[in-house]
Amino acid sequence: MKINICVPANDVSCYRILLLLYYHALSSLGHTVIFSHGQVLNGYFNLFIQHTLFDENQLNALRAGNISFGYASTENLSATGFAHRPFHNEAEKQHWHNFARSCRVVFCHYLDEFEVYSELTDKAVYTPFGFHEKIQELSPADEKLLDVYFFGSVANEPLRAEQLQRLAQAGLSLAYHEIGASDLMRNSFIAAAKINLNLVHRPSWRHISYRVPWLANNRICPVSTRCLDREGYLKYAHTVSAEELVERCRAYIDTGEYARAGDEAYERLRNEPMTRTLERAFDTIRITT
Repeated sequence: MKINICVPANDVSCYRILLLLYYHALSSLGHTVIFSHGQVLNGYFNLFIQHTLFDENQLNALRAGNISFGYASTENLSATGFAHRPFHNEAEKQHWHNFARSCRVVFCHYLDEFEVYSELTDKAVYTPFGFHEKIQELSPADEKLLDVYFFGSVANEPLRAEQLQRLAQAGLSLAYHEIGASDLMRNSFIAAAKINLNLVHRPSWRHISYRVPWLANNRICPVSTRCLDREGYLKYAHTVSAEELVERCRAYIDTGEYARAGDEAYERLRNEPMTRTLERAFDTIRITT
């Protein structure tokens, strides 16, 4: 099948890891996969990564043109809103619902949103983040240059900023880069750090970032603060409470556990190949162009 992965024309760095996973897994299954900046192609199965690429009128045009499309969810949908905020109004809510009902398939990476989408369409499929050998893109560094590294949003997330400050005040050497940093810079710091962090930035959030399985795919077992994890993604991490973050990071370094745990996390993830997950999804939902 010819598959066109439609991405926003703006910066897609926050989706990059997901895009790579789908690209390599779908390609391994024998599909021909291309990327486009929001361009919808006839004769292709168009996989949207961000549904806000188009409005209700454009959605109606897609349906009228018999365009085949689906969605790989990047914004968590709930009964009352998406992206962890309420719907602005009833029209926005209906747009989401109309979009979901129009998709040939909705790939869901979290069980909560899978249950919500399943209320709207029988085309929702649970596709947890999995393993692919081509996602491994780090060059291991034997000599570590810093204790702790984090990549992700910090400037707008005071809880993360406070946790990083506590680590620095405790004497641990650290660095972080915001979303948008170059892949080369980010990956070099990941490889040079003894500990890579996954910091849950809003206690009410119910999901674990794809950062965790991606790091495991690169033979790194991150230290992660805890939150609800119905999907089991935290089995690829060393979990700690926010209160014990400093103490447990010190111990993780002092015992040398960080150097051993990465291979163990990698082997656990390797048992969950993304090709198998997507192959089952395509068998469950008949997708055509």
